[in-house]
Amino acid sequence: MSNHELVNILIGAAVVALLVVRQMRTRRVKEDSAARITAILGVIGIIELVDAGKGHHVSAATIAWIVLTLVVGAALGACTGGHSEDLANRRRTRIT
Repeated sequence: MSNHELVNILIGAAVVALLVVRQMRTRRVKEDSAARITAILGVIGIIELVDAGKGHHVSAATIAWIVLTLVVGAALGACTGGHSEDLANRRRTRIT
């Protein structure tokens, strides 16, 4: 292995490490983009669900179960979001 190849491998490993570190870092979600992200993921989920159901009979019980889990997930998300906002407000009040 030549020095040039070794340098290329090291540069590649450094770039991958940098990308992994940046992806693992927590950051705030812009409030205006939260609804857009939710809509995009919802559309992708519906497309995948329809694609997975092609050629298979989907019963009413299965659809009801999917709707129920969506409602429970939305409720938990709303509770978590409200709780997170409440904690952020408490921290701001303590600091000032």
